[in-house]
Amino acid sequence: MKAAVIGYSGQIGEILTQSLIDLTICDTLYLIGRKNLGLESKKISFIKTDFSEESIQQLKLEDLDVLYICIGTTQKKTPNREEYFFVDYHIPTKIAEQLKKYHCKKVFVVSALGADSSATNFYLNTKGKMEEKIISLNFDVCGIARPSLLLGNRKEFRLGEFIAKSIFKIINPLFFGSLKKYKGIEASQVAKSLEWMNENQKEKVRIFQNQELLDL
Repeated sequence: MKAAVIGYSGQIGEILTQSLIDLTICDTLYLIGRKNLGLESKKISFIKTDFSEESIQQLKLEDLDVLYICIGTTQKKTPNREEYFFVDYHIPTKIAEQLKKYHCKKVFVVSALGADSSATNFYLNTKGKMEEKIISLNFDVCGIARPSLLLGNRKEFRLGEFIAKSIFKIINPLFFGSLKKYKGIEASQVAKSLEWMNENQKEKVRIFQNQELLDL
């Protein structure tokens, strides 16, 4: 299997990348991004890009089996809306579009719970538009994960997120029934769900809500 990951240095992408390194069936793994993490594996090929239009057009990976999109930012880290839209919409859609031209078969995307192109919330609106664009590219298989608040450790410390995660870990057992869809989810669970999609998804397009990710 030939696979590619964008957002490989993020909370979900890092776990997914290590899992793909360990996966016997994956013999070629392209990491597309700005920085080389220096991971030691013969199957890894690092492709440096600044995600500009010209740089993306240089991505000519023939017959890629699967593209994993784990890239994303936060409004606190990227307060400028144009820059935020560039990261959460432009990068994933343009790379997916480029690799589809070179016959990439499957794409699996990390989005967010509540993503909706008609939402008034800028974050959810952007995620919704990103989903719609990638679906329109007509991959053989397209799976979209919509997780709730991500639990687990992150490299960079964010006070607000740390407090939210601490609270969620305490109240998570209270989320059942109709509230289960809001339950916090470990980043490792989302990464494993992406692998499950690649191995098992039969539908051409399927959106996995947070509760489905937890069940997987």
